[in-house]
Amino acid sequence: MCTILNKRNYILLAFLGILIILGAASFLYQTLNGMGVTGLREPVVWGLYVVNFTFFMGLGAGVLMYLTVISIQKGISEEFKFFSSVIAFISLSLAGVFILLDLGRIDRFYYIAIYPHFKSPLFWDFIVLNTLLAVSAVYSYLSFQKIAPFKFQLLNMPALFIGRIFKKANDLALRIGSFIILFLITALYFITTKVFTDTAARPEWHTPLLGIIFIISALLCGLASLVILKSYCVNTTGAENNKPFSDLAIRLLVFLLLLDVIMIFLNYGIGRRNSLIQESQSIFSILLFLSLIIGNALPVFFILVSKNNKMTSNRIVPVLILVGILLKRADIIISAYFGRWIPLAFKISYIPTFPEIFIVLSVYSAAILAIMAIFYTYIRQKLK
Repeated sequence: MCTILNKRNYILLAFLGILIILGAASFLYQTLNGMGVTGLREPVVWGLYVVNFTFFMGLGAGVLMYLTVISIQKGISEEFKFFSSVIAFISLSLAGVFILLDLGRIDRFYYIAIYPHFKSPLFWDFIVLNTLLAVSAVYSYLSFQKIAPFKFQLLNMPALFIGRIFKKANDLALRIGSFIILFLITALYFITTKVFTDTAARPEWHTPLLGIIFIISALLCGLASLVILKSYCVNTTGAENNKPFSDLAIRLLVFLLLLDVIMIFLNYGIGRRNSLIQESQSIFSILLFLSLIIGNALPVFFILVSKNNKMTSNRIVPVLILVGILLKRADIIISAYFGRWIPLAFKISYIPTFPEIFIVLSVYSAAILAIMAIFYTYIRQKLK
């Protein structure tokens, strides 16, 4: 069981710190000089920021979907439930950060709250995102009550006032919350699909399968993240009683990966694109085909050929799936404005700039540091 920071951890911390400093400087540069310092300009209005927003929104929502099940299931360790809720909260927080970055100036967020436009997709994203953040925070709090020593239960006031009634209400609250969360996630992807449907940039957006594809992607992201988390919980916290989750996770991953491929190809057909032929003639076809190879083909291959290799199934396969989903988001979001439907269209309208890249990397680095801090704080207190 890993208990202390070693030399490699300190090197990682130093590297992440450098990225955060570069990102902070890049953000200041972007704020002072405007969005023109990024690759975003007419007609390209969506780039890395929106790609990461959709990715982390799906990841956080996917983790919450599974959390509604494992929270009321016996045989799952409390540590695993707690860290699952933390991953959901951090993922949804990252989604909020990236959508704020895409606004150009963070102070514009203020106008969304005081001047709501009910027909604006951004307004509804704001509502759904904050609601899911609140739900993930509640899950984190309820799980924290069961694993933390009393002196570290800084948010323990409700339990002090309500006492046993609060504890007995936990299970009922989780069961009711599961139905609410499923409804909210369904609403989220309905809204997301509606946004793309109203945009005439891509033919395959005008299909009823787009919402299903987004839901499958969220389920894949969430499950892949939980598989990685399960592995680290075993190695770091010693929480090994997650067998009910482990038995089904890999098989469910294979099913979702195959279903994802089927839905994508069906979506291409419904979009009436003659897409595979036309896609192969575009320089940007690499985004789609690379995502299918990295995020679908390779994970299934590794699962089939390395059934007894826990390192491959618990670490490599989930990472490949997450990278594949991120590439799919890039294929849907960024390449919409490339003129990709013109055969051999090599004109590039959007290239991420260094400030844009550094800002994205710094947000990733801050999230990794936050997760590491929570893990090692818990481990240190557990050892005392």
